[in-house]
Amino acid sequence: MASGSNRNRFIGKGFPETVYMRHRIFVGQLPIEIQNEDLVNIFSKFGAIKYARIAQGKWRQDPGYGFITFETEDGAEKAFKASIFEGIYYKQRKLFINIALKGQPSKTQEDIQNVNKFSKYALRPKTIYIAPIPMGVGDDELKFKFAKFGFIEHVKIQQGERLSGSQFFRYGFVTFRTEDDAQKAVEMNKIEPITLKGRNIDVTPAFSKKAEVKRSPVSEPCFIANKIFVGCLPLRTECTDLQKLFQKYGVVRYATVLKGNEVNRSPYGFVAFQVKEVAQKVIEVSNTYGIFMKGKRLRVAPAINKSSHPGAGMSSFD
Repeated sequence: MASGSNRNRFIGKGFPETVYMRHRIFVGQLPIEIQNEDLVNIFSKFGAIKYARIAQGKWRQDPGYGFITFETEDGAEKAFKASIFEGIYYKQRKLFINIALKGQPSKTQEDIQNVNKFSKYALRPKTIYIAPIPMGVGDDELKFKFAKFGFIEHVKIQQGERLSGSQFFRYGFVTFRTEDDAQKAVEMNKIEPITLKGRNIDVTPAFSKKAEVKRSPVSEPCFIANKIFVGCLPLRTECTDLQKLFQKYGVVRYATVLKGNEVNRSPYGFVAFQVKEVAQKVIEVSNTYGIFMKGKRLRVAPAINKSSHPGAGMSSFD
């Protein structure tokens, strides 16, 4: 049997390790005509199989999926490793293979509920986990691949343990501006697998270990409900320019523009609306579509009451 360290290298890092069922694999992209016996015939070469089960997508024409439970963890590891390096096929159709999760892995919400049972881990709702990432794929290519789902704020690729020779297990994270965009990417991958350099990849919600930090009650920011912070303003922006830009969303009580400092040279400002609902609407529009002035995208965020949060940065203070 392979050692624990050898098995760990093939387990994705998007979920806590304890969530995986190491002796079982998830098999996706199954054609509707496939039978349990076919799965046994395909995967028995990797190890003794306890049982095979096929499920079906929401609609009959959707790709099906199934689970193979091996007698040992080695069988599941060998099948997963073969899918990465060689691909596993049924009638010239490439199947999607991953180590199975506890519970039902076919729906994102159920995955989230399952993983949330492990209190040491927290869901990163705007971030997705991607693996395996082929050698040669960089941040720009990964960003281009997922840009169709929404505005991307950050991309990070990491290198895991060595697989063989000069090959390493590579995985990454893509952070979107909104939670909906991240969920769209996860759901789309279930309908039509996303590929990198012709290889299927795993796209799942991302999790991170919770930091055990004791916070003072005064360190929590207090937002001003009807006011927004506006950053990255073009040079020579006036208060009247800011007021004209945002008055189409609702009644503006006042707008102020401040000069940038040595850290942030761009001017920034604040806009106070008559009601908090307008401020919330503006932030939502900015997150979804962006708000621009003279061709420059502005940074829009809730304004923070300075007196309630003395230890933070100055950029979004009133």
